[in-house]
Amino acid sequence: MARFFLPLAIIAFHFVCLQTLCEQQELIHLYAPRMVHIVSNVPNPLLKFRCQSKDSDLGLRTLNDGQEFSWKFYPHIFFRTLFFCHFYWETKDKSFVVYNQEIDGSCKNKKSEFNCYFRVSPDGFYFSNDNVNYKKINDWA
Repeated sequence: MARFFLPLAIIAFHFVCLQTLCEQQELIHLYAPRMVHIVSNVPNPLLKFRCQSKDSDLGLRTLNDGQEFSWKFYPHIFFRTLFFCHFYWETKDKSFVVYNQEIDGSCKNKKSEFNCYFRVSPDGFYFSNDNVNYKKINDWA
């Protein structure tokens, strides 16, 4: 009897998946990669920033005006994935979360890709999921 349980459980899982999660493509999105992009829109001096999660330190980075830095990751299924960045420009500095589960839905674009764009400007920080339509989310102060 035990050797029939596992195949039956697998068949049941596939049936449920096809009827619910897979039809809605939720399962596919759960495993889709996420991309965070930091785009500099500040003149000299260079934009400096450091982005980190609990498990990853991406190091101190510098960007010229018009340059971009990005990274790809897969969100953890059972634990919350969180990345934050600390930005430095002239005498200003600002820290905030650039990815977590609350932001995740805003990163999904029309192509069902997950891209979180953060454009750093002299007047603050802007967010987009398509690198075209930006909305201001933070000031430097």
